[in-house]
Amino acid sequence: MQQTQVAQHPLVFATLTAPSFGAVHAAKKPGQRGTQRCRPRSGDGRKLCPHGRPTWCMAVHDHDQVLVGQPLCRECYDYLGHLVWQWYAPELWRRFTIALGRALARHLGVSETACRRLVRVQFAKVAEFQRRGVVHFHALIRLDGHPTDTDPFPPPARKVSDAALVELVLQAAAEVSCEASPVDGHDVGRVLSFGRQVDVRAVHSDADREAVTGVELHPETVAAYVAKYATKAAADLADGHHRNPHLARLKRFVSKTALRSGCAGLTGLDGPYKGWGRWADMLGFRGHFASKSRRYSTTLGRLRQARRDHVRARLNKLHGGEPVRVGDDADLAELEADSTLVVGSWRFAGIGWLTAGDAALAAASAARARDD
Repeated sequence: MQQTQVAQHPLVFATLTAPSFGAVHAAKKPGQRGTQRCRPRSGDGRKLCPHGRPTWCMAVHDHDQVLVGQPLCRECYDYLGHLVWQWYAPELWRRFTIALGRALARHLGVSETACRRLVRVQFAKVAEFQRRGVVHFHALIRLDGHPTDTDPFPPPARKVSDAALVELVLQAAAEVSCEASPVDGHDVGRVLSFGRQVDVRAVHSDADREAVTGVELHPETVAAYVAKYATKAAADLADGHHRNPHLARLKRFVSKTALRSGCAGLTGLDGPYKGWGRWADMLGFRGHFASKSRRYSTTLGRLRQARRDHVRARLNKLHGGEPVRVGDDADLAELEADSTLVVGSWRFAGIGWLTAGDAALAAASAARARDD
């Protein structure tokens, strides 16, 4: 299947957000001219929360400020609801894919079984951690036909426009919900759903590469978005706990809540919060940062097999055997030119810093860390 043929299939880029768990400080939008105040209020709108804190903020925050994502009032913020939603976020996404398939069947006027023989939903998604410590899902959603041995990525047997796919995604995201069990006897059950801010835009190769607004996006623009979201999620969470009091509080709250549910017997082998405490570093999110449907592209098994074939071909060639056919001759020539030196023995070299200067720098750095 040619890449240009797959590019003609209906394709949208969707962003599914989390609901609000309390007012937080917001940053100005990147590239926006002028000022954008955090949470502006005037006149009668300037009211205090039940804990005596203001519910407004007239400051203009940059994205790199630690205050961005912090609750205006920690006592008002629903930390438990935040963590429960985070725990069930993968289940919400699973139910969203099911709801989208059902919405597509209704749109075509056929049963779900018949719809899967005509049109299949494929996706590739990444999870992005927001500054408030909750994940959003960004996904490429594509419609393919029923795969065959000769054509693994056929076009849909029934025509579905990009505009129709956008509406179906919005419809599925709005109707998805999930019932969450109480954490313990002092908690209540919850009905979880995605937030109201859902963005879905068609992806076209003839769209403007530089445009970040509008109803269409260029594939290269979307690829840059996906790469940024995936790396941002891992990088921000790695050091965020040390300098962000809100994220540090969330991390501690995960451990405490896991203990609560454990005392209630809900983290056992069959409990709904099984293993919750192991995900404290991920702020309770147990899903994968990047995932895809099986037939969105090549499978991970084929990628692993390709790597094994490359290694086998290289080793056979180096040892004078018959090389396995992998790629073209140019690829094999590059593999043959490389060799790896394997050291099978080790000896003790010493411990400590190499020089007195290194030791002094390490001691000064540790002293600054303790002061901070």
